[in-house]
Amino acid sequence: MKRPVQLVSSVLAVVGLVAFLSFACSADEFTLEIFGHKEAVGAQVFVNEKFAGTMKEFGNDRAHLALGLPKGTLAIEVQKEGYDSYKEVVTVRPDESEHFVSVTLSPKTTGK
Repeated sequence: MKRPVQLVSSVLAVVGLVAFLSFACSADEFTLEIFGHKEAVGAQVFVNEKFAGTMKEFGNDRAHLALGLPKGTLAIEVQKEGYDSYKEVVTVRPDESEHFVSVTLSPKTTGK
């Protein structure tokens, strides 16, 4: 009975390793994880002024987007109609494999 259990364990280990390697970034890349509150769902994300993706619903009241990007200094901008843009410059060191950004979008105010 040990044999089938060992076989299943080995298969699961190989499947896990293949999944990890297929999603892992190269040494020159990292994963940028952008999180925000529910108002950020549908917001467009730009990296160095180029469109990179759209924030998606994450749980009941959060937004999220994960991007594989080259390491270095990057200008992040999150835009959504009716809200002020969120801007942040991030610098990712060579030894980092992931970086997290927390976005807060503020409603635009109209002048009286």
